[in-house]
Amino acid sequence: MGLFLEIKIRQDGKEKWVDASKFLKYMLKEHLQEETSKGGAIPYPDEENKQQIFDMWWNLYDKKRSKKKTFNYWCKNIKTDLVSDIMKHTKSYIQTTDKQFRKDPHSYLLNECWEDEIILKPEVAEQQKLEYIEKKREEAYLKQKQEQQRIEDESADDNWKQDFFNGLKKDLINKGQNKMSITNVSEQVNVKRISSEISPAPLKLKDKEI
Repeated sequence: MGLFLEIKIRQDGKEKWVDASKFLKYMLKEHLQEETSKGGAIPYPDEENKQQIFDMWWNLYDKKRSKKKTFNYWCKNIKTDLVSDIMKHTKSYIQTTDKQFRKDPHSYLLNECWEDEIILKPEVAEQQKLEYIEKKREEAYLKQKQEQQRIEDESADDNWKQDFFNGLKKDLINKGQNKMSITNVSEQVNVKRISSEISPAPLKLKDKEI
């Protein structure tokens, strides 16, 4: 008897249980980070959102032929672990192949064309290179900005701590001075009290009878 494990995920504000092994495999391939040319992360594909995932691919492929037939094939044959590969390949495929020369969507899926090698045109390869460089520059800029913000936050935190401790020290000094003043007054009162207690009483002389 095999072991079947499920995990709960939240997607589109709803919680649901999914096959843990498939989901982890999906995550390891970074499906959630893959972005289509239309923008937006690809949701985790399962039985409940096949239409949504298919529509994302259909709009990305952008050759509107035999949608119903293509969707039926998608539902029956395109498994969860294939979605990211199809999306990645499609994105490169449409950049290198003009719309009029692309295979029909159903033919693309039927022949598993996402496994085909793509030879980039020189101008496309150069464009992708420039996009990659720009992306790395943005990442470096954001990283530098975050580091600068972290340093500023730490500096502000240190200043706040320094002001707090200086104020606390000042309060303690003031309290110490007040305590000393009270102690001095108390000591003076005690000295006067002691002095009055030890002062000799006036002597009374009895008159002698003659």
